[in-house]
Amino acid sequence: MKKLQLKNHNTLMCFKVQICYSQKSFLLPFVIKIVIYFLHAFFVCTDVPGPPSKPTIKDVQATQMTIKWTPPESDGGARITNYIVERKDTFATRWIRVTRDTISETTFTVGDLMEGTEYVFRVLAENKAGPGPASPPSDSKVAKPPYGKNFTDNVA
Repeated sequence: MKKLQLKNHNTLMCFKVQICYSQKSFLLPFVIKIVIYFLHAFFVCTDVPGPPSKPTIKDVQATQMTIKWTPPESDGGARITNYIVERKDTFATRWIRVTRDTISETTFTVGDLMEGTEYVFRVLAENKAGPGPASPPSDSKVAKPPYGKNFTDNVA
């Protein structure tokens, strides 16, 4: 019994094919070519996508910020189905996912922020193979009203 191991280093999958033959079999090379052809044709392998670009913070409010990023250079061979946005304040060690909803655009407004807290954000792209690596973190920004005004400044 001979073993033939097929590997594709661009995917997460490896296939092992065992072929039994007698020493006098002249069809073996032909059988191996057929097996390789069908594995290639019927098993479309995908990998996780690459990291999106570093997010930029476009709009800062007292309790929300809007971030923007560009898709990853590699989609891993499958359409990106979701982006995962995470946040953390600059003194925290743990990243927190901001929503369980599907994010299909490359712009997202993160709400429920605490005024006066400094935040950073990162984004992960996800396809049918799963989420890929995180983007580099954004530059930090403090959640505050536009133009540095506090809500109480407008109350007489």
